[in-house]
Amino acid sequence: MGSMANTLVLAYIGSSLTVILLLIVYSGNFTELFNRESVIVEFLQALIGSLGILLTLPLTAAVCAVLLRRDKG
Repeated sequence: MGSMANTLVLAYIGSSLTVILLLIVYSGNFTELFNRESVIVEFLQALIGSLGILLTLPLTAAVCAVLLRRDKG
């Protein structure tokens, strides 16, 4: 799960790397950079995608356990 979450975060960062580099070059202040909508959107996409990956595995295991218990019981 950890490697999938890292891969997802790196994919989001890599897809917007040129935009973030341009923002860093043309805005000298990091506070302004982190207040930009595009940076916040990329951060939230990575966070929500990682949470989705991390919550999918336990949810799938629980559903499988319930289904297997029905078959044996």
